[in-house]
Amino acid sequence: MTLPDATTLLTGLFLLSMPSALISYVLLRFLMTKTGRRLLRSKKVRQELEETLYELHSTVSSLRDELRNKVEALRARMPERTTSIAVWIAGARRNKGTEWRAHLVGTPERGEAPSALERRKLAFGFLRAAIRLRLRDWFGWAWIPIDWALRTKLRREWVTGIAVGSHAIYIIANDGVHALLTVALPWLGASAAITWGLLVWLAKKRGIELASDDEPPQG
Repeated sequence: MTLPDATTLLTGLFLLSMPSALISYVLLRFLMTKTGRRLLRSKKVRQELEETLYELHSTVSSLRDELRNKVEALRARMPERTTSIAVWIAGARRNKGTEWRAHLVGTPERGEAPSALERRKLAFGFLRAAIRLRLRDWFGWAWIPIDWALRTKLRREWVTGIAVGSHAIYIIANDGVHALLTVALPWLGASAAITWGLLVWLAKKRGIELASDDEPPQG
């Protein structure tokens, strides 16, 4: 069932949630009029009115039950549909379908089958993971030059030197050498320390080990 079908079902269920009260109110307002009181004096009219109301109530009740059953069926199939979408987003090369569907089913023979709420949570968790994996594929190329700079100590020193040197050139161009030597030197030292610390932190986050002097860096 598609999303428009689900929306239609939910809208219909909402519209049919209080039909009896609305119909009763309309009939009550009509019966309070002179025409309504006159009709109530006729036994045949009262009998036909009761039969019509009973049929209308039965029809509305059956429609409401049918819509409720379809919504429940849709909710029961939602985890599988969401997991299928997550597998499609993650891509065929990762082959996450078998693993994620196994988590979704659990092990019923051991009594470890997840509940309906847990299945929905798992499915949306798979969807979030698939989106993160796809974003990593799309934007992973941006880390290539950063990883290259983090692999050796010399490259890190070059990055730190370029950052501090560009700052020093800017100060000289705007305030002169005197300002650089008298005021900006502590700030340049702090800038170098912060830049170096950021590079070390990034290397740890990316899982990059500093290449030793004896072995050439990879990349």
